[in-house]
Amino acid sequence: MSVKLKLALPPPFEALSMFTLSLLVANKPGVLGRVALVFSRRGFNIDSLNVTHTLDSRFSRMVITCFGDERILDDIAKQTRNLIDVIHFTVLGSRDPSEMTTKRYRVSLDSHYKKVVLGIIEEFSYRVVDFSNDSLLIEAVTFEDELETFVAMIKHYGTIEKI
Repeated sequence: MSVKLKLALPPPFEALSMFTLSLLVANKPGVLGRVALVFSRRGFNIDSLNVTHTLDSRFSRMVITCFGDERILDDIAKQTRNLIDVIHFTVLGSRDPSEMTTKRYRVSLDSHYKKVVLGIIEEFSYRVVDFSNDSLLIEAVTFEDELETFVAMIKHYGTIEKI
């Protein structure tokens, strides 16, 4: 008698989608750890995480970006919504990673705006490839609509040209 075992393997990376999630949570110690544990138990890796205060200091907003299977994300959503300190959980969107593009931009700016522009670059998770006193060379691996938003923001601080 032979027994065949079927292994449940995760889907290939090409079949995964990118999800952006928004959570309104109580501003208490340990909440971030409990949310991260839900992801960890399901084998989901958090790609990026941003936590900020809201206007009401009792709450914080978490924005999480991750790659994964939609079925597993449904389980994560149910488990996360059941956490006592999670007030609201929303899936903002899912995207196919193959739609991402790599672009390079040169930003010419006054040195007193450099800190602001570097903060914007960091917020978008882009990379500064080269810099001088009056310009930055930026590499962006992202979606086209996010690039449009980035370019619109940077135009206020200097001139931006696609390379």
